[in-house]
Amino acid sequence: MKVLIVSHCFHPFVGGLEEVAFQQAKMLVEREHEVQVVTSNIGNNGKLKKSEEIDGIKVYRVSASDFLYKNFDIPQPIFNALELNSVLKKFVKRADLVHIHDRFYMSSIFATKIARKFNKPIILTIHVGEVVYNKLLYKLFYGINERLAYYVVNNASKILSVGEEISEYVYNKFKRKSEVISNAVDTTFFQPDFERHDNNFIVLFVGRFTYKKGVDIIVDIARRLNKIDKSIRFICIGNGPKMPEIKESSKHIENFILKGIVTNKDDLKRYYKASDILIFPSRGGEASSPLVILEALASGLPVIVKNTGGHAKIINDGETGFVVDNTDEMIEKIIFLKENKDMLKRMSSSARKYSERFSWSKNIEKLISIYNSTLDHL
Repeated sequence: MKVLIVSHCFHPFVGGLEEVAFQQAKMLVEREHEVQVVTSNIGNNGKLKKSEEIDGIKVYRVSASDFLYKNFDIPQPIFNALELNSVLKKFVKRADLVHIHDRFYMSSIFATKIARKFNKPIILTIHVGEVVYNKLLYKLFYGINERLAYYVVNNASKILSVGEEISEYVYNKFKRKSEVISNAVDTTFFQPDFERHDNNFIVLFVGRFTYKKGVDIIVDIARRLNKIDKSIRFICIGNGPKMPEIKESSKHIENFILKGIVTNKDDLKRYYKASDILIFPSRGGEASSPLVILEALASGLPVIVKNTGGHAKIINDGETGFVVDNTDEMIEKIIFLKENKDMLKRMSSSARKYSERFSWSKNIEKLISIYNSTLDHL
């Protein structure tokens, strides 16, 4: 089978959607399918190569600007439209099917238009449901995006959602049914360190430094806890538009460490192993099974998550972590787990056991089955 994957960004860009697209592409190649990817040339630290082969995946990157992301915290690459159109025509023509990751990107709209022209089936994976913004400009931009998304969603041959809440949103918003395929985690790679001994209590955050992810909430929590217990340390991994603000607001907080983006997975694994808990203070608009949460659970970390969407349902409250409504509750639970080592140990064991449900092999087998059934119905 010849599969064309269209994603606004792709490996080695660090992000949840990008990692899902990469893992699926890699496993398709392992099963002897031919995979090509059309994406942008945007990386976390500058522009990426125009074309290369990664683990047997042929990747072509179209010129694009990340102006909106850098200046307005809007993760929407502005592609060179002529180049994008030309490249997609070339690759869509020879593909058996086109797999588009999410609905509201410029690359998604162009790929849908060209796939229709060549009568190629479209598989659309929707990674996020509704994204709620407070500022008028952001609400306006998101509203325009969702209007454009109707074109992509309505022309998809098959829609996949990464969680039940997103599936419900897709049905309510677009009146299209979708099949749920949860994200997954490599539990052979991410492993707990149950024997770790450290007098400090390590609270970990991994994610983009954006308003949506709530990285500013971490600073507030760290500042308040620093006055109570200096043995509670915070490690924040990531980067993004909020980085200058976070650097400035956290510079006088003891035991608050900014690590930037960690692109090496072995290094990321070590940070998970060295930590006691993960906090996930997102304001919403997440995948229903965020990779960061799955990686933390596989590493034996209880997760404290804000109850702002379907992603919170992945945590069994009181068993694999805590689901909280506000910052005060998040602080209370951090202190509680720090002071109750037996509970922390039980939660850690439960977190690891629960993570084993989320297998990449199950994910890819279901995806291939959907590919085949879609092609059979042509």
